[in-house]
Amino acid sequence: MITLTDVTKDKKHLKQVKRLYKSAFPANERPPFFMILNKAKKGKGELFAAESNGSFIGLANTVTHKQTVYLFFLAVDSAVRGKGYGSEILTEIKRRYNDKKIILCMEELDTSAKNFEERIKRKRFYERNGFNLSGIKSVEAGVWYDLLVYGGEITYEEFADLMKDYMGSLLFKLIFKQG
Repeated sequence: MITLTDVTKDKKHLKQVKRLYKSAFPANERPPFFMILNKAKKGKGELFAAESNGSFIGLANTVTHKQTVYLFFLAVDSAVRGKGYGSEILTEIKRRYNDKKIILCMEELDTSAKNFEERIKRKRFYERNGFNLSGIKSVEAGVWYDLLVYGGEITYEEFADLMKDYMGSLLFKLIFKQG
């Protein structure tokens, strides 16, 4: 069974979360770790260590606004990838936020991308876990993303409202645009 532990309250796996965060996501696609941690400490998001039987297996970072949860980051430690833990983490997130829509962004399916096959696998993974393409594209710091949703429909305005609440309007205007 997977448990999600808030690393702002229980720092047991904080170093592992930071290490995984930095290794799993390209530098141009991730805010500084201290920013995510500070936002979580201030109640503007949650940063979780995912554990199975007390062992660290991954991380999840969520942001909640009104009836929407944005799964900002999800990663499984490379030592245990391919064992179903990603799906188990998503199941726990869906259970935890069962009364809300859950959204996430993944790199768009650009056939010219060097990691196109990886993007296809990622899309299939999310679809197997009940997420669907919303038809909305977002450009964040020059990177194109497809917005996926679980548990309902989403508009770009709802996504933008959530991100403005999380980041502030000025930073949002500097980083995001609708695709």
